[in-house]
Amino acid sequence: MNLPQPVLDALAPEQGVVYVTGATGSGKSTLLSAIIRHIAEDPNSNRKILTYEAPIEFVYDSVEKATSTGQPIRNSTPFTQFCSRRTQCLRRKPRLILVGETRDPETVSAVMEAAMTGHPVYTTSLKV
Repeated sequence: MNLPQPVLDALAPEQGVVYVTGATGSGKSTLLSAIIRHIAEDPNSNRKILTYEAPIEFVYDSVEKATSTGQPIRNSTPFTQFCSRRTQCLRRKPRLILVGETRDPETVSAVMEAAMTGHPVYTTSLKV
């Protein structure tokens, strides 16, 4: 993407929520995927990444990382299950959580709760 380093640093917080918003078909998920791939490929990131998408749009199996902690990047269950199982998700000790799209108040609440526990959470939302 050839973004300046300060922008890249801002896209990889250690905690909080990163929302990518826009109209349908504007490239929200593609941008988010590029950000996640950039973080995963950083040899110093050492992050266990859990993804919750329905349907799964991007697969990160091809990411090779020399500093891997042995935890693969996972494409997990749909985000609707993330809402009901966020406690189990947090017990897996992720260092980054991707929730495919926040479509309803329950998902927004689950994303905010995960972020307030000190996890970085990435998600998309339709422009309102």
